[in-house]
Amino acid sequence: MGLENLQGASRGSPRGLGVLESRLMEALWASSDPLSVQDIREMLGSVDNYKTVMTVLNRLVEKDLLVRNLDGRAYRYRPTQDRESFVESSAQELIRGFADAYGPGAVDRLARIVGTLTQPSASTHHPPHGGPTFSREMLNRSHMPSLGTSFLALGILEAAVLFLTRTKNRRK
Repeated sequence: MGLENLQGASRGSPRGLGVLESRLMEALWASSDPLSVQDIREMLGSVDNYKTVMTVLNRLVEKDLLVRNLDGRAYRYRPTQDRESFVESSAQELIRGFADAYGPGAVDRLARIVGTLTQPSASTHHPPHGGPTFSREMLNRSHMPSLGTSFLALGILEAAVLFLTRTKNRRK
């Protein structure tokens, strides 16, 4: 699996969520009942256009992240899995793609880097070889992280992939 496929695994696949998609999913996960487009818009403060929200919800249905059922004249949407299952499966997909692209040794290296990010002794992590710097505050939360925070962690993983690719290419 090449780098272009790994990047697609998080951006172009069902697991890659945009900002509005994330907000819509958070609203649906917060509800115990299926919601209509109007219900969701009201939960979000009616900032987004009705048709835009409807289009994005339908794309989430196409990605198998939502199911919709006709209720009178309006569709009602509900998630196909809970938030925790979604975040876990997204992370597993990304790690599998990383392992396919760079081998198990790279996954071990990544695990060591992630381990240093979760150690309470220092406030900032400086990865080897001049890679990006990440503040622990970006990842450590005493409460359930938002979907945005979860995808920040996945984004950090993608940054590590890009960094390792550049390092690997420089050695050639």
